Amino acid sequence: MKNLDHQKKYFNKIAITYHKNSENHLKSILRFFAITKKYISGDLLDIGNGGIIGYDTKRAKSITIADIASETIANPKHVKNNILIPFRSRKLKSVTANVLSMPFKKDSFNTVVMVTTAHHLSVLKKSATIANIHKAFNEINRVLKNNGIFIIHECFLNPILKMFQEIFFTPAFYLLSQLGKPLPYFMSEKQLTSFLKINDFKVIEIKRVQSGNKVYVPLFTFLSPPGWLWDIIQPSKTYICKKITDVKKS
Repeated sequence: MKNLDHQKKYFNKIAITYHKNSENHLKSILRFFAITKKYISGDLLDIGNGGIIGYDTKRAKSITIADIASETIANPKHVKNNILIPFRSRKLKSVTANVLSMPFKKDSFNTVVMVTTAHHLSVLKKSATIANIHKAFNEINRVLKNNGIFIIHECFLNPILKMFQEIFFTPAFYLLSQLGKPLPYFMSEKQLTSFLKINDFKVIEIKRVQSGNKVYVPLFTFLSPPGWLWDIIQPSKTYICKKITDVKKS
């Protein structure tokens, strides 16, 4: 499971299904679009893009979508007139990249976006998973210009499910990995806030993003829970952050 190869294999395998079912999330994508609009500017990096561009592309000078699974970003879509359509633009660049070690120079971007990606930095051991999240945030700090904006959207388990995750994460990860489905590790809001602070990001706005009518769950495709229920089980929020200084490379 070195270098997140298991995640690469998994998302390349489900790429077509993932794109097809993204329509289920259209309402939440549109809400994310509205929340982030005023923060999109300059040269933008979208990490773990997955082929879905849910922000205002007109406000960016250049857009680099990066994902460890190349199949997911082969045919990207973006929001236009409240629907998802194929995105073709001269300012778009697609890069196969691992967020733990990105092929970009220091201070390359004005804006970095990472949507529901941090929880997929999971490996068998919880401590190593947390180390991966720290390393990813450190890398984001490195490639982001001073006073640049980091937009991270994440899901959070309710307290009871979070408690079970902390206790049973390693055995559950092992069992699911035997089926080719790596288990995500969901941070608490307290953990995310701490990780951001340690890596010198200042949170300037937090917005709740409600789900649509139904939710697509890639890990368990037989599930399609109603949005209102999913918002109780696993609410999601967008954190708008500003880089306040450079962190030392660990």
